[in-house]
Amino acid sequence: MSKRRVGLVGRLGFRGLFLLIGGLVGLAFLAVAVPHLYLRLAAMQAAESRLAALHAVEPMQVFLGDLRRQRAQLFWAGAGDDAANAALAAATLTVPAALADDPRLQVALAMRPEDAAGRKRMQHFDDFAAAVDAVHQHIVERTGDLGLHAGPLAALWQEDLPVLSEALARLDVLAGIVHREGSVGERLRPELSAAIAVAGHSLAQGRKHAGQLGDTGVMTALAELEGHFAMAQTLAYGLALSSTVYSSAEIETAIGQPLSLARQLHGQVEAALVDALQKQVALARRHLVVTVLLIVGGLSLSGLGLAMAYRRLAANIEALAEGAGRLATGDLTVDIELVGQDELQRVAGSLREVRDGMRHLIGEVVLSAQAMTHGSLRVVEATSDSAGRARQQESDTLRVASAVDAVALQVAEIVEAARQTDHVARNAEQWAGSGMASVSLSKQVLEAMHADIAQATASLDRMEAEAKRVSGVVAVIAGIAEQTNLLALNAAIEAARAGESGRGFAVVADEVRKLAERTAQSTQEIGGMIAGMQAIAGATAEAVRTAASHVADSNEKAGEAASAMARVCEQARLVESSSARIGKALDAHRNETGQIEHLVREIAGMSVANGQVLSGAADSARSLEGLAENLRRAIGQFRLMPQAA
Repeated sequence: MSKRRVGLVGRLGFRGLFLLIGGLVGLAFLAVAVPHLYLRLAAMQAAESRLAALHAVEPMQVFLGDLRRQRAQLFWAGAGDDAANAALAAATLTVPAALADDPRLQVALAMRPEDAAGRKRMQHFDDFAAAVDAVHQHIVERTGDLGLHAGPLAALWQEDLPVLSEALARLDVLAGIVHREGSVGERLRPELSAAIAVAGHSLAQGRKHAGQLGDTGVMTALAELEGHFAMAQTLAYGLALSSTVYSSAEIETAIGQPLSLARQLHGQVEAALVDALQKQVALARRHLVVTVLLIVGGLSLSGLGLAMAYRRLAANIEALAEGAGRLATGDLTVDIELVGQDELQRVAGSLREVRDGMRHLIGEVVLSAQAMTHGSLRVVEATSDSAGRARQQESDTLRVASAVDAVALQVAEIVEAARQTDHVARNAEQWAGSGMASVSLSKQVLEAMHADIAQATASLDRMEAEAKRVSGVVAVIAGIAEQTNLLALNAAIEAARAGESGRGFAVVADEVRKLAERTAQSTQEIGGMIAGMQAIAGATAEAVRTAASHVADSNEKAGEAASAMARVCEQARLVESSSARIGKALDAHRNETGQIEHLVREIAGMSVANGQVLSGAADSARSLEGLAENLRRAIGQFRLMPQAA
């Protein structure tokens, strides 16, 4: 015997298969869950790194404030302020390590009070502004996008408030220079205007972002800042547009207070940022814990479900094996019942159907064996009767052969009539074809006439359209002539006023007027002729359209006549084809009648042979009775009903 291939279930068994499925399910679950776990962990780490970056730039924020104070003292000292010079000499700046190599910062820190005076003062002022901007950009790069869904809060902290503070600080330095020097230099005026414009723009952006944020505290502080900023605008425009010099108290009130409020608001926004990032870290940690719990719980539930499914499946398979074994021994009384509604329940149902089917089949076989015994006896009697009928059949077949000869003569007469019908159908088809050709030719002529009329109609339409365009041009010319006449009349009046010096111009104006009158008359005549042409073209187009309608109707009638002639030709061809088929069928029928006569005579001979065969069938029926008895004994081995206890 050839070895059958053993499948995976045969090699592992159901227990091994369930262990394999459990492992695969666990791996698949982990393959789906681990990326989510990694994303949760990455989100938590990103939030922690952003919070750490925000704390890491605090020294840079302090350094940025010190750098702005040093700029004020430097340029005020350059303007002759001894106190600022002393404070500058006593001050020391500690540069963060990350900014130590920045060339812009090195240039700013190397400045001296004498550099902050003279013609290059504004250039050094811009260099110092570049250093401040470098520090701010480094802070922005270190903190990144902060990963906040509340973008307005990050925009306030990174962009709006730092730009506003820098603009106010520049304005404070410039106003201090003006106060100490007692006049406004021409080079300071653009810087003052630019500083107040930048401050106003950043304040507007901050107002927009604060509105998007919806924080009441931030909006209140920003509103207070706007109230003080109006005074700063007044002072800045007064310095930029006039030679007004304000006192230090006025400068402190107008610029110092908004600058202080801007710094306080920046600190308030920074605190809100820290709080938001801390909440992000806490939320990311909760998400990570929940994800881990879901993974562990999912794996545990999957393992428990597989174990319960295996126990239930093993019990059902054992019950199926026991029931199938009893069916194999011929016990048709076995009861196969399983728990549940799974696929094995359907297998058990199929085994019950097999059991019931075998019961029914064996019962029918018993009845069939009994019927076979009685039937074999009746077959013996029937074969004897059939032998007598076979002899009667031989006599009847001879009479049928004579009747077939008479039918053959009638078929020959029908064949001749079919040939005559075929000839008439051919003539009808030829006549119909000639008529159809004439109708088709007429239809082609009408179609050509319809196409010519359509072209003529289109040409008339175009001519009518062109006439309308010419009428429009004539109307324009008439208008021009009328205006020319008026202009000539005005020119004649002006020439008359001019007296002797305008006489020559009056002659020219009179000639122009006459020319305009002749042009107007000509345009009227042309308009009349064009109107007549339009009337004639419209009447002609209407007549051509009527003719086109009549030709279209005639063409439609010709098409209907062609369709009718085509149907006549088709019917004639059908009659011809039917006549030909009838003739062929009758010829075949005549040939077949001869064969029928021959076959009938052979049937007579076969009837005699059937009588002999029926005699042998009687002997076979007697043997069949013995076989039925053997079948009843074999069926007795099956148990169809439960045994009594």
